[in-house]
Amino acid sequence: MAPPDGRRKSMGRRKIDMKLIADENARVVTFSKRRNGLFKKATELSTLCAAKIAIIIFSPCNRAYSFGNPNVDYVIDQFRNHFPVADPVAFVRGTNMQQLKDRCDEINEELEMKKRKGKEMEERLSGCRALLEDLDLATLKEMKEKLERLREQLAGLRPKSGPGECSNVARFSCLEEGNASPIPSDWLKL
Repeated sequence: MAPPDGRRKSMGRRKIDMKLIADENARVVTFSKRRNGLFKKATELSTLCAAKIAIIIFSPCNRAYSFGNPNVDYVIDQFRNHFPVADPVAFVRGTNMQQLKDRCDEINEELEMKKRKGKEMEERLSGCRALLEDLDLATLKEMKEKLERLREQLAGLRPKSGPGECSNVARFSCLEEGNASPIPSDWLKL
């Protein structure tokens, strides 16, 4: 409700542009309120998640404010012991870059491995083609007879199905005109 004189005492909550506040007094007040809000959020995070947190903030006047749970020194010492480095900020930046480089190297290794496998498969396939091209007519006829016998054996194993239906064994090879052989007849033509 508005006061009796019709004016508001405060401006209330409103959207603030993210730029430097020109008025120095307003800037100090905003810093103090935002700092307290940040420390409150850090407290909630540490309580809800059992996280160890340390926050160090320097005011525009170069005064240091800190918050830590359980305390700032404990968290910083734990960080230093876990990551013994001279410059923690440079370490964190370097870690992110190193992680990205490591992931990139892993992906490149996978790519090279797949390229090698592809070349091996192409070589095997070309070897099979060469074998088939080198076969003579007598060998090809013998292979045809063996494939026909195999087709007859598979046809005997196949359960009977109604007209127009494919059995599970011959599902991949149902051919036109009722030929339900698992091996298409045109495969065996010379």
